Amino acid sequence: MSMFIKIRPFLCYLPFFILFNFEIKAQSVDISVNVLQSFLPQAKLYIHRGTELELIDSVYFTSPGVFQFTLHPGYQQGLYKVNIGKGISLDVVVGGEPLIDVSTVVYAPNDSLKSIHSKENALYWEYLNVKKQQEQLGWLIGSLMDFYPDSTVFYHLLSYELDSKKKEFYAWSKSIALQNSKLLASKFIQADQGPPISNHPKIGESIQQITDSWWQDFDFFDTRLLYSPHIATRLWGFIELLFNDGYDMEEQVEAFCNGISDLMQRDMDVQIKQYIRAILIDGFAKSDYLKVVDLLETTGFKGIEPIRKKNNKPDSTNIHPINIGDKAFDFIIKNPDAKQIRLSELESNYKLVFFWSTWCPHCIESIPKILKTYEYYSRKEFEIVAVAIDQEEEEWKNFIKARNLKWINIHMPYSVDNEIIENYNVNETPKMFLLSNDLTVVSLPATVRQLEAKLKKLTKRKSK
Repeated sequence: MSMFIKIRPFLCYLPFFILFNFEIKAQSVDISVNVLQSFLPQAKLYIHRGTELELIDSVYFTSPGVFQFTLHPGYQQGLYKVNIGKGISLDVVVGGEPLIDVSTVVYAPNDSLKSIHSKENALYWEYLNVKKQQEQLGWLIGSLMDFYPDSTVFYHLLSYELDSKKKEFYAWSKSIALQNSKLLASKFIQADQGPPISNHPKIGESIQQITDSWWQDFDFFDTRLLYSPHIATRLWGFIELLFNDGYDMEEQVEAFCNGISDLMQRDMDVQIKQYIRAILIDGFAKSDYLKVVDLLETTGFKGIEPIRKKNNKPDSTNIHPINIGDKAFDFIIKNPDAKQIRLSELESNYKLVFFWSTWCPHCIESIPKILKTYEYYSRKEFEIVAVAIDQEEEEWKNFIKARNLKWINIHMPYSVDNEIIENYNVNETPKMFLLSNDLTVVSLPATVRQLEAKLKKLTKRKSK
């Protein structure tokens, strides 16, 4: 079962003319899609707008299995998607070629893509196929590594093999892009991935060095990249590179802010810079790293103005964040034994206020790790006040009993009118606040590893 596609670029409609600059082409080309035993009588053509898709045209077959599109003069160069059935779609590079032909097998469309006339797509699909093979190989090697302790010789051999394969793929993809530098497909290939991230990173590598290395072959002035998902792919790969499992929350925020500031101050097309800022704000607004959002919204970067002034309310969130150095809200603790004590009266050097719920999968995953950390320290050093916001008290009691959670447990059904919920800005779980003895906020860990890293620094003890 096969299909044949001829693609001619299409006129991008008015709203996007306002948002972005692009190259206008004078020629128009037909799009023919021939699908043997097609599932549906209709085919659709989309264009990528970053990570979103916009419908360009929708047609019914002119004869069984044959669809006809027309892309008129003024089309936008970029990455298009052709949908030819439920769950069956193909990414197609529309560059400066007058004819783009596609043939494939309908039951394995992306594995069987071929083109006789389109160099753009022959190159791009070759890259995608090799990338897929590389990802499968990486998954297999990673799975093997999971079976061995990281101190074993075989683990390190696998690790170096994985690094070697990453480097080989990166060198190959860079080579084919440079050999075909005039093609838009080459820009997409180069934009799709940064340099390989080694399992054996260089010690002491600075944020500046990481940024320079990661973005070294990225074209910040080609606005055609806005019509593909590759900017977002490259960007989140960079953010992942800035993440360090050994950082506490505050160190991690600083690393994110430094790396992002360095990126945003680089010379680039204004539209690309605005798009990068929008992606980052949207992503970080859904995380615990709201200071990164504050940086992005209140800072003017070369070529673009701030979104808001520092003393104005954030556009991306209604939360009034608690900051390091603030005094945490004091409240009365009533545990299952009906004993009462104020949070400030706990004598521990450091106190973790931990909001969670039995229906939160991340909470359930975190609790055994937090318990391990809790048991490592004495109660004089470290105490936990775990506040469950469940509605069902019996389910909560059964949970803490079954897991033998011996820290201070409180049941507090969620309510927007609850002063504790309000003062700690509990809009999600899990949520953690590490406090000193006098209730000064010393850390806002987003992960158990960040909690461990901060406690290690505060108590001068080695983490377990």
